[in-house]
Amino acid sequence: MPQADSPFSKPPAPRPPSRLDSTTTSGSTSSTARSSSAMMLTLIATMSVVVLLIVWYEFSRRQPSSTATIAATRRADSKSPASRTQVSSSDVRAMTAMNELRGLRSITQAGVTYRDYSPRVLDSKVKIDRYLDESGGSPEFKVVIREAMEMYVFASLVWNARITKTSWQVSGHPAIDLCPPLKDERDTARDRAIRESRAPEVLAGWAIENNIPMIWTCASERIKQLETLP
Repeated sequence: MPQADSPFSKPPAPRPPSRLDSTTTSGSTSSTARSSSAMMLTLIATMSVVVLLIVWYEFSRRQPSSTATIAATRRADSKSPASRTQVSSSDVRAMTAMNELRGLRSITQAGVTYRDYSPRVLDSKVKIDRYLDESGGSPEFKVVIREAMEMYVFASLVWNARITKTSWQVSGHPAIDLCPPLKDERDTARDRAIRESRAPEVLAGWAIENNIPMIWTCASERIKQLETLP
């Protein structure tokens, strides 16, 4: 017959967990860990993107736009020495003409013989005429260039007339008007010749042939004038 439960009887032993319960708990823990790792990676990626966006925004604010950069570069290029040195063929010939006149000034100041002076003047005149005959260029600049060259050529004519004893032939040359001091010497000689009843052109020719350096001085003054023109 079955015995009644006694208060002194042993309680039933606890049932050990089954394999099913162990597997379920382990699976739940692994799933939770994977979920946490994915969330962490997503958070890190999101923060990285945000940081990159902030850095890009700050950098773009401090950099000029491409249009502004191009415009600034063009303005700088237009003011650079390289752009200023870009000259036309007319400017090159003008500089060549100036250099020819400076060369003539140098040799006349240093001392030169007629044998060397005459061919040098002719050679310079060819180069300067080439510049004067072309279109373009500053009209004022060309006028002064022409006057300076005419006086160097006239000095060569006077020098030759002194050698050949024909200075009276150059006493009425138009280049004399380009050199006021020489014109005064010529006119003074003419007046004296008239007072003394002598040949005016002969005395005028003598006055001119004795003042060849004065002609060179007038030509040099034209060169100084050229050097002040824009």
